[in-house]
Order: sequence, then structure tokens, then C-alpha cells
Amino acid sequence: MNVRRLVIILCTITFATGALAFGRQAHRAAGIFSLGSATAGSKSPQTLSAPSPQAAPSSQSSSPASGQTPAIPKHVIYGLLFQEVAAFNKKAEEKEKQGQSGAALRHYHGQRAGLKDRQADDFERIAAETARKVAILDEKAKKIIDADRARHADVKFKGGEPLPTPPAELKELEEQRQTLILDARENLRKALGDAEFQRFEDFVQREIAAKIKPVQRVVNRP
Repeated sequence: MNVRRLVIILCTITFATGALAFGRQAHRAAGIFSLGSATAGSKSPQTLSAPSPQAAPSSQSSSPASGQTPAIPKHVIYGLLFQEVAAFNKKAEEKEKQGQSGAALRHYHGQRAGLKDRQADDFERIAAETARKVAILDEKAKKIIDADRARHADVKFKGGEPLPTPPAELKELEEQRQTLILDARENLRKALGDAEFQRFEDFVQREIAAKIKPVQRVVNRP
């Protein structure tokens, strides 16, 4: 299987898994975002991109004015980016265990962004570390969610009836998750320098944020 085909397959996988993480975050943070379907023509996992460098607020609870496109939180965009890098690294490891080279996958994003060797190393290190830490938080959240669902397993909700309030621990974990990702973004800015980071942000904006679409959330849906 050649690299191009692997890239297409991984793009599909990361969009599918990213949609779940994105939907979970956006539902809680902004309530109006959903990962738009990756267009059929999207052939590479460079499905990432981000708005300008100003620090984004950890949450955005207000709905946008009618006709306006809401800003996508940077923790959502970079969370998807770091997740995608982790997925590529995992596939690279699988190829290397089979005696094949995984370099093309392992360095895919850095090369697409035009990062030099040291810059690419810093980016890949930060992305991998962040994805690992986020995965730990997500696993904790999953256990809390599973336990909460089990407590309400026998409850029947009628249409329009408010759902139970989520456990407070989930909000704490989500705040930790957002802070972790935004701190990683800031560390990347320091590692690249302001000028190079701005260029990197432009890359992220083209490759990821442009593929995320806002939708109206249905409230109190059982």
C-alpha cells in the first residue's frame, strides 16, 4: 500500500474519530459546532487549520448573531490536529514493525506545513505529547460517562424533557482538556517563533478550520 493511499485512509479515520471528540467539546463549549463532512476531494490528512494567533477563550457559550459564522475555538482545531498527528504516528509504527519505512507518515504534517528539521521535530514532539495526555483525560471522561449512563439506564425520557445534568467532573475534565491543548499551542508558538508560527497558523487555517462547519444544536433532545 503506497503512502498516498495510506494518507487517504488515515484522513477518513481521523475525521471520523475527530468528529466524536469535536462534537463532545463543541456541544459543551459552544453548543453550535459540528465537524462538517470531509469533502470527497480531501485526499490528505492535512485536514487541519486554525484562525489567527490570538489566544482563544476556553469556552464560548453564546450563540452567534443570525447570519454570522461563529468562531471555531482554537482548542477544537488544535485538538483535531494533534489527534491526527498521533494517528499518523501510530500507522508509521505499524509499518516500521513490518520492516517498512514510516517516515513519510511520521513527518507528513511538518513537511506539508513547510517546517524545517528542528521546527518539525518540535512540532511532532509537542503534538505527540499533547495527544497522549488528551487521550488520558478522554479515558477518564469515558468512565464517568459510562457510569452516569448506567445510573440512568432504566429511566425513560419523553420528547422535550430535559436531560439529567452531566456530572460536574466532566466539566472539570473538559476545562483541563482545553487548557492542555491551548498550552501546547503556546509552547509551539514559542518553539517556532512568532513569524514562523503565524505562517504555521495560516497552514492550519487552510487545512483544518476550513473543513469544520457550524450547525445549530438541538436542545433538550433525549
